[in-house]
Amino acid sequence: MNLSSGAYDSLTRGLSELDQLLTELEKTPDLERKLSTQTQLAMRFDAAVARRSEAVAKKDLSRTEELARLSQVRELNRAYRTLIRHLISGQTESLLGQVGETARNGEEAGKQLTLAEQIVGKRRDFYLFEDEPAIEGNNSELKLIQELAGPYSDDVRRHQRALLGVTLCRLAMQADPPSKEVLEAGLAQAEAALVDATAPNAVALYAHGLASLELGRLLTQNEPFQQQSHLAASDLFRKSQESLLNARKALPEQAKLAELRSELDRLIAEGTGPEVFLSRSLELEQRSDLKGAASALLRGVTRHRSRELAMSWIEVQWRSGTLVATDLDKLLNELVQAGTVKSDDAEYRFLRGRVGVIGVWHTLAAADDSKPVDQQQPQLLARLLAGMEDLKAIPSDVAEGMRWSNAAFIVLGESTALLLDKSLETAEATQALQRVPLIVAELERLIAGLAPHEQVRLLEAVQLARLAEGYLALRLVPDYQDRARLAFAAAADAGAKLPKGSMGLRPVGGAMLRAILLRDGSNSDRMAQEERQLRISLQKMLPALVAVQMSEPMAVADSLLSAHRSARVTTPAWDPRKQLDARDTSSAREGLLADSRATTAIALVSAKRPGMALQELFSDLWPSLDVTDLKTVDWTVIRDKSAELIDPLTVYALGFATEEYALSNLPTDAPLRATLLADALASFERVSVILRDASAWSERWPYLVSLSQTARDRLVNEESAVRQAKTLRAELRLTEARGVLEQARQRHPRSIILRQELVQALIDEAQLSPDKQQDLLVQALTQLEDEKTREPNLPTSTLFTLAELRERLGKEIEASQAYREVIDRSDNKTEKLKARSRLVVLQVRNPD
Repeated sequence: MNLSSGAYDSLTRGLSELDQLLTELEKTPDLERKLSTQTQLAMRFDAAVARRSEAVAKKDLSRTEELARLSQVRELNRAYRTLIRHLISGQTESLLGQVGETARNGEEAGKQLTLAEQIVGKRRDFYLFEDEPAIEGNNSELKLIQELAGPYSDDVRRHQRALLGVTLCRLAMQADPPSKEVLEAGLAQAEAALVDATAPNAVALYAHGLASLELGRLLTQNEPFQQQSHLAASDLFRKSQESLLNARKALPEQAKLAELRSELDRLIAEGTGPEVFLSRSLELEQRSDLKGAASALLRGVTRHRSRELAMSWIEVQWRSGTLVATDLDKLLNELVQAGTVKSDDAEYRFLRGRVGVIGVWHTLAAADDSKPVDQQQPQLLARLLAGMEDLKAIPSDVAEGMRWSNAAFIVLGESTALLLDKSLETAEATQALQRVPLIVAELERLIAGLAPHEQVRLLEAVQLARLAEGYLALRLVPDYQDRARLAFAAAADAGAKLPKGSMGLRPVGGAMLRAILLRDGSNSDRMAQEERQLRISLQKMLPALVAVQMSEPMAVADSLLSAHRSARVTTPAWDPRKQLDARDTSSAREGLLADSRATTAIALVSAKRPGMALQELFSDLWPSLDVTDLKTVDWTVIRDKSAELIDPLTVYALGFATEEYALSNLPTDAPLRATLLADALASFERVSVILRDASAWSERWPYLVSLSQTARDRLVNEESAVRQAKTLRAELRLTEARGVLEQARQRHPRSIILRQELVQALIDEAQLSPDKQQDLLVQALTQLEDEKTREPNLPTSTLFTLAELRERLGKEIEASQAYREVIDRSDNKTEKLKARSRLVVLQVRNPD
């Protein structure tokens, strides 16, 4: 029999004490004689000595057994530690979406569980840390391990595989579409957990059902309407449903399992038929979650081959705006080709007809300059008439909801056709208008008996019928104002009850305007509208023509092209914004007057008459001012009044005229000149602010943005002029470069860099123009002499250039003085060396 740890320690102490007593008896004869006098004690001592060898052998054997137990416990501890590490790593990798690492760690965890079971099964005694009776390893220790998986399973290894299967399935489903390889790995783990199971494993069955379901959906997702794809997936769907049902039965009734139980109930319900998906999508629509509704129906069409699911899925995608017209038509055609519906099916034609009618309205509402309605009118009318043909072909014996909704769409189609083509007969439209009250009454009767999530489609039909009534009243009813106003108000009321994101339309202003202008007897309205369009075209054209010489040619060309296209339009515009002009703060006459006033002033400035331009502006804007002599005008008053101007073109013209007047009519050192240039700069900056704050201005005059920025830059600093001049010099356009610099010097007369650049331009031009060389060099020298007078301590590089010019023009004494000054002041060795060499040459020429 093996000894416990406590018994082994007692035996060791007893043998040690016995050996110590024997040693003392050998050393002390008196002790031995005393022991012999105690008969009972002597007999017990002799028995202990006689059994000593047997006790030593037992001790050695127990030591060996204890070491073996310790070794196995260490091995078991190592297995548990490794198991925990792989479990933690697997959980972390699953959260990070690392599928491969999750699967690898799951496999390793399973191996460690198997190893732990093998170690526990090797022996029956593990009583090493407390002195207690032996524990049956194959029962108690294994039971301790297995209890970790409760209440889901009675086998921890199988439970771990089941968990890994669920994890892999969920990781696979995070991708779109789900990963087939990962789903198959999850299915393999679930099947391994179910092999030879002694009791149902709810988690393994759930993983098996989930993996089978998603693998089946992968087979149907590319062709959800085809019977062949659903037949290919039917076996997987059957296995999935069986596994999910068995998992539900095996799942213990515990509160903490409610979430898994709900998940199983949902998946099982989805497997029973399409009704679950249809009901869920309606609820999501009612909550304005069209994206969620489309997702729910997609799960449905990939799970069941159902006519109702397929058409509902297409309709929700259409309602959410995720499908363009071509993709929508393609899906509708696929429905028929796959045999899911027949082309004459009433619900199919109802869907296709609504798509046609509403698609035209969406195009009308979204029309802009890039896609004007007038250019799309034939295609829109053809699409509308095709949709109405489908709607009118629906028999009268369909369900009441569809019948009256269909009637509402037909009325909307009739009103739209009249808007698109004014030559159409109005008889059918008149009859449709008369039927609207009956249609709305029947729809409202049906709505009253439905649940909220079932009311959305009928409420939409009510709204569309009322909108159509308003448009038809505008076109057909003699005293249209009252009925049209009430109809649009009723449409707005119905639309307010619809959830956000529904298909409900809103009144389109362009359609209202067009309906009024196309009425019989509306010639005066159409004439006024055409006059307005021509005036707007003229407003675009006038400033563009004036700016031809000052702005980027392409920007001006675009403005003229836009004006030309506007002038060509004679039919009523769809976009009501085209009938309104941001310039019309008072009247059409005032808007045109403001444009002509500004363009006239700009033209006068370009003709070198800035004073006349200012007088025209002032006398027109502020007639009470006396502007006979601009030099005596109170510019403070002008400044205050100009701050009230809001028209960017007028503000730019005022700044442009003020700048040119100050430069051409006032001396450089005149105080008024600096004041007027500051006023001009403020005007240009105001233009930039106005254009930036209101996009309507920058869209009408795109070139004004660059003009105002350029004008501001030329007044703020000289760098832009320097850059332009350097570019022209590099292209050997020296005369142009000189002109740019001379103009810039008028605005910045004290700029050293402009003077230096001008001198260099004159020298370069002199080298390339022998006939004008002397005159150009004299101009360059004059510039530097003037600079020397104002600033005696010129930079040594400029001083060296002055010395060279003096030398070239025969002023050798003055040149020598300049060279000596360079030698004295320059820190540049090369510059000093050049100055010394030139000075030596001059001294040789003039030894005195």
